Amino acid sequence: MYPTDQTTRATEGRLGGFCTGDSSPQFWFFQSPNYNGRMMRPRTTMPATEFLSWKQGFCQHTRVKNLPLDVIQHFLDIVKTNETVLKSRHSQTEIDLPAGRYVQRLLTDSRIEAGRIAMARHLISLQRAEEKFGVDTHILVAIWGIETRFGNVMGEISTLDALSTLAAVGSDLRQKFWQNELIAALQMISSDHCPPAKLVGSWAGAMGHTQFMPSSYLSDAVSLIGEGSADIWGDDPADSLASTANFLRRRGWQSKLPWGDIAVLPDRFDYLLSGHWNSLSASRWKEIGVTLRNGRSFKDWGECSLISPGGHRGMAFLVTRNFFVLLRYNTAIPYAVAVGLLSNELKGKRSDMLDWPNAEKKLSQNNIRNLQQMLVQRGFNTNGIDGLLGPATHRAVQRVQAEMGEIPDGLPSQKFLDMLSTETK
Repeated sequence: MYPTDQTTRATEGRLGGFCTGDSSPQFWFFQSPNYNGRMMRPRTTMPATEFLSWKQGFCQHTRVKNLPLDVIQHFLDIVKTNETVLKSRHSQTEIDLPAGRYVQRLLTDSRIEAGRIAMARHLISLQRAEEKFGVDTHILVAIWGIETRFGNVMGEISTLDALSTLAAVGSDLRQKFWQNELIAALQMISSDHCPPAKLVGSWAGAMGHTQFMPSSYLSDAVSLIGEGSADIWGDDPADSLASTANFLRRRGWQSKLPWGDIAVLPDRFDYLLSGHWNSLSASRWKEIGVTLRNGRSFKDWGECSLISPGGHRGMAFLVTRNFFVLLRYNTAIPYAVAVGLLSNELKGKRSDMLDWPNAEKKLSQNNIRNLQQMLVQRGFNTNGIDGLLGPATHRAVQRVQAEMGEIPDGLPSQKFLDMLSTETK
């Protein structure tokens, strides 16, 4: 996961992380005040002398100097760069894959069946977590299944090595985040939460069954039975599931409120009403003609948003406040949709994902930067030219699509980019 509000504000409030399972690097994107929108060439190596110099400089950080000397010396003695981390940090499937393909990749029959088996095996722990924190067991199992395939792929990379490598080679866009996570990992050691050898996980420092970052461990990890430090690494997932429930509850999860569901839109639906930044009352959506595919009532859902992450040709979803709590765990919208749909499957509700077309390729980051530059030239604020599709860019695309007489779903295609390029010349 890369749960968190523990980080600096992202370019457009986007968060993601880096897990070992199929949620992929859920990454938080940060923007320096001096960032000019140009992407630096990725580094895949780092000389030993340069890394040693970085380690020595890092140990002069005020928060590091306040740690016990034996912890600092241990860090200097054993931490090393990791080539897997250097190679893996540029892969982010929530960004690279179309939304439909990403979700379909996660909602496989084998994962659904494994989830049902895991639920039955750990039902008592799940029920205790739901009773204590008010988070639906199916949501917890869905997160667990997407993050690490129910504990089967938790990662074996030293967390200290991973975070040190990322902090050492990171640009000013991300370096502060990695440094803060590394300090949190050292604090975990100094507070006797776990020995250094136990600190292992993904290439980006996420740990345990549900992939907690060190800072999230310090703020949200709990023991389900209330004794000692939370063990999120062991064979028993009880503490991981309880910690995830605690994380969601502390971000506003509402018990008994669903995350949302698949929506059916009326003919000639006005897509300017869509987007997770817009919300209307459940009664207003009903007046507009929005229904749920399963015929279920949503009158008690309160304020809802209508999202179509795959554009107007893809599936639409009516989502509640709890969906936005899931976005605090990982701000990639396809990730939160996948969690919701997998939780539905675990309840026995078929999602019928076969009707989500995937022919359209996503624009590359270079193309998105070009798009953002053209939008800025037209007077729109995209909150940076970073090659990432955040709310501000989506809203601007919606407006231009409407001006062009296109369906304003906010999802830019190559056709849209070509049309905009022709107009801008």
